[in-house]
Amino acid sequence: AALAGATGAMQPGERCFAETGRCMSGLFAAYWDANGGLAQQGFPITDAVREVSPTDGRTYLVQYFERARFEHHPEFAGTPHEVLLGLLGREQFTAKYPAGRPAGGAGDACFAETGRCVRGPFFSYWEQQGGLAQQGFPISDEFDEVNPTDGRTYRVQYFERARFEYHPDGAGVLLGLLGREQLQARSPQATAPSAVALDAEERAMLDTINRYRAEHGLGALAPSPTLTAAAEWLSADMIANRYFSHTDSQGRDPFQRMCAFGYCYSTAKGENIAAGHAGAAATFAQWRESAGHNAIMLGKDYTAIGIARVQGGQYGWYWTATFGGRRD
Repeated sequence: AALAGATGAMQPGERCFAETGRCMSGLFAAYWDANGGLAQQGFPITDAVREVSPTDGRTYLVQYFERARFEHHPEFAGTPHEVLLGLLGREQFTAKYPAGRPAGGAGDACFAETGRCVRGPFFSYWEQQGGLAQQGFPISDEFDEVNPTDGRTYRVQYFERARFEYHPDGAGVLLGLLGREQLQARSPQATAPSAVALDAEERAMLDTINRYRAEHGLGALAPSPTLTAAAEWLSADMIANRYFSHTDSQGRDPFQRMCAFGYCYSTAKGENIAAGHAGAAATFAQWRESAGHNAIMLGKDYTAIGIARVQGGQYGWYWTATFGGRRD
């Protein structure tokens, strides 16, 4: 469900995502793969375009992702620096806080270049997720900020290329959606969500669950791009790492995983998994005959759903359905 069907000729290595209707290819796709993929960079939200850099005034080929702006620097051709991340953290922090924030003081690491320190979970994340090359120097200390995505207040720290957010509900440190926020500020229509692409059996599952809910006087569930991405990732991860569980190979429960894919709302959430059947009818029957799975399908607080089936592994097909109480 996450990989859209291509029409016409595709560029070498091009991949397209139904969640945003955008594709990536070439050096940008290679950088995305090598530097955390979906969790670190998010989905592509524009095509590759030429844009004047606010940092040095030069024109580069760039592409926006939910959490980053990729820039092609031909002056570094053939080196690891040919693709660099734009300084979205610095740009957004300067725009929001022109007078800066008060200095905080000590930390696990302090940088003379910016006079800022990093500590605790933010320092651990910075070290483990690319450090200076991927995140840049810290340009603020920690402070509380209202999140523009879900309206909740989180502990945050700005870095040159990112905004770290601490989510106390179990997701831990996540990167803010700076690419999406900046693009949305420039062009409100640029990041309007596109329809979720489901294959025939996934669509049949959606229709079957919604008919079942209607029979019980419940409202229909709308496909969610973020829940669908989380569902597909889990199905693929179960195959790749040979397990069958709601706890994934990274040790995350369903709620932490949903938040990692952008569904961080404080609302009802649930997840069903199944394996062994390619078709929707047989898989739906498995869930209906299990009290716990059936209760989730008939949850009165749910309004959104993500559905994915992936082929492979010991049982042939792995299904995941993720449920949430807010549409995105």
